[in-house]
Amino acid sequence: MWSRYFDCKLIDWRDFELFTSEIMKFHNYVVYKNYSIKHPTQQIDIVGIGSQNALVIDCKHWKGNSYTEMARVVDKQVERGILFMEKSKSFGIEFSFPVFITFFV
Repeated sequence: MWSRYFDCKLIDWRDFELFTSEIMKFHNYVVYKNYSIKHPTQQIDIVGIGSQNALVIDCKHWKGNSYTEMARVVDKQVERGILFMEKSKSFGIEFSFPVFITFFV
């Protein structure tokens, strides 16, 4: 029913990330978009920090429904969440939660 009113194809990846970050801000998270980690080089679409917790978010437009590919992407996001915790001690984060948000196009 919902898809009759909103077509995921009409929003590009930049707007999708902006939309997601605005939701985080609305819920009082401090938001960092396109957060970069060095050694090894990694990029996180959105990091939302609140109450000593971090949501490490990857936003994807998904054009297929391959379980294998989705599992690979989720595993990579878990790795980025762990790496964020190791490299971002200055934030005073206690826990990091990897999140994968997708639109199926």
